[in-house]
Amino acid sequence: MTTKRSDRGALPAADFDKRVTRRLRVVLAWCRKEHIDVTPGLEVSEAVAARIIGYGPDRGETLAVQRAEGRVSPLLRFRQLGRGYLYDLHSCAVFIEEKYDRMLDESLSRDAGTTK
Repeated sequence: MTTKRSDRGALPAADFDKRVTRRLRVVLAWCRKEHIDVTPGLEVSEAVAARIIGYGPDRGETLAVQRAEGRVSPLLRFRQLGRGYLYDLHSCAVFIEEKYDRMLDESLSRDAGTTK
């Protein structure tokens, strides 16, 4: 799956896709290690997705609140299953890498502003 990334940032889209693939492997390994259920379609529960994207173990409700208010990042794909929600692991990996790039861009912009 190709991720649109070449429109901004210093890295070409191919490098971003490689990072997303590596991140997905790391996330899957973490899920196995922690005995977390992953669907055959590579989806996890909302609480697990919240931990994966960095909300921490005690902040699972934050993602639920964002979803309920319609404020979930468009990068995160999810679907309803019964009364719960499942989040796509690939989209979680994309979210993490995109967040990393934004942080890096902001840091470089700040550094460029201080060297003038």
